[in-house]
This record gives sequence, structure tokens and C-alpha cells, in this order.
Amino acid sequence: MVAALPVERATVFYADVDALRKAGILDLLAGSKAAEETDYRNFVEQIGFDYRTDLDAVAGAFVNGESFFTVRGRFQWKQLAEYARMQGGECRYTTCSLPANEPGRKISFYPLRSDILALAVTSEHSGVEMIAPGSAKMSGPVATDPAWVTIPASALTKPGALPPGLQVLLGSAARAESITFAAGPQGERLQLRLSVVCKTAQDAQAVKEEFSSATDALRKSSLSKPARAGQPAPGQPDWAGFLRGGMFVRNGTEVTGTWPIEQSFLLALVSGGTP
Repeated sequence: MVAALPVERATVFYADVDALRKAGILDLLAGSKAAEETDYRNFVEQIGFDYRTDLDAVAGAFVNGESFFTVRGRFQWKQLAEYARMQGGECRYTTCSLPANEPGRKISFYPLRSDILALAVTSEHSGVEMIAPGSAKMSGPVATDPAWVTIPASALTKPGALPPGLQVLLGSAARAESITFAAGPQGERLQLRLSVVCKTAQDAQAVKEEFSSATDALRKSSLSKPARAGQPAPGQPDWAGFLRGGMFVRNGTEVTGTWPIEQSFLLALVSGGTP
């Protein structure tokens, strides 16, 4: 699924939705409101697809403001084509396109395989043609966690790209060649893992030391403040508390950081609380 995407200089992600569903995480991330919204119910009824039960995995690539996806699940292809036509689009052979909500954008899709939908949101009428079997290869190793995202190092240096505490922590990652965030189970709870692959072992050692130093500073700061100082507003994720749990190791040119994910933090994050 990832290999079919245009991944060069792109932010790439993958989620094993079936694994998240079996672990009970999908319901937590999705909540119940989406199933109650009229637009969502109408969409599901027209195409015969509900991500809660019919979606097994999704991969995506975002580059230059355009989005590309491969989606594995159970699809009603005739209903998808009919939906495209009902929305003012058209289908030629197996490729369909229709207007997106954003002016000047098009949604295009086709069956990459009987159980995989290739879909693109671009300025081109048939942007989905950029998705093809084996068309690209990731420059680094692909994570094996149920959910992961690989981000170009340059994207992390842009102001506002990350929450302030995380932006400071990852400032040293400008030395990186690739940066991957991955989430998965670790014992009885979830864990976030960061992999930073550098050009040299010396760069990797410097990144590890800067990560460790920034985390130590957060821990010391929390000890010097009154108990209620620095606490997030109700319903907001406690980024400082989360980041204080980081541990870092270096192996050659790779630095790995791990953070335990408490349920309270995850609930605040997915409920819409902004950092």
C-alpha cells in the first residue's frame, strides 16, 4: 500500500485500522458523534462503506499540498461510481473523479486491487494516476507498529508545525535524514516511539544528548513549580507531562525515543483539545 504512493519528499503515514479496532482503540479515536451526523449517515448509505466496520488499513502521502491514499477494505464499487456521478463527477473505465469541497480541487479514485481503493485529492482531474503498484520506495526502513508517520526533517522546523514543547525538543532533528513517529502497544498501555536517522553517528549522538537535555530541563522545571502551576486547562492534553516521560537511546546513526501514552492524555488529544 505504501509502495504504490508517491512518497518522495512526502509526509507518509500508515494505520492498521483492523488492529486498532481489535484493540478497542478505534472506538476511542473515532468517538460516537460521527455516526450520528446526518451527512455521514447519508454518505455511508450511498456508497455502502462504513470505516468502523469495513476499513482494514489506510496509507497516505502528503506532498506539495496534494494528498494520496491507498485504502484497504470492503467496497461497493458500483455504488462508489454512482456516488461520484451524483456529486457532479464522471467515471471513465475504472477511474472516477468529482469536485472536492475546496474550490479548484478534484477527488479521483480507482480500484488498485479488488480490496484496495486508490484515492487522490489534487488540483488535477486524474491525480490518482500518480498512485500505481510499486511506483515508489521509502528511503528508510518502514515501521512495523500499527500506526506510524514519517515526516521530512524540513517540515518540523517550520514555525507552528508542532506544539511548542515538542517543537523545542525536536529542534535538533534538523540534522536528521528521516524522522518517524510510531504508536503501538507496549505491555498493557500504548507507547509513542520516535526514530531519528542521522547522516553520521556523531550527529546521532548530538541529537540524543539534546533530546535528553531538553527532557531533563522539563523534569527539573516541573519540580521547581507549585503543584498547580503549568497544568493544562481542563480538556487539554498535558504535553509537558507527556514529554517528561521520554527515554532516549542511540544505535549507530539512529536515535530512538519512547514515551508512554496515558489514557487521560490520549482522551484529551482525540477529544479536540489543541496544544
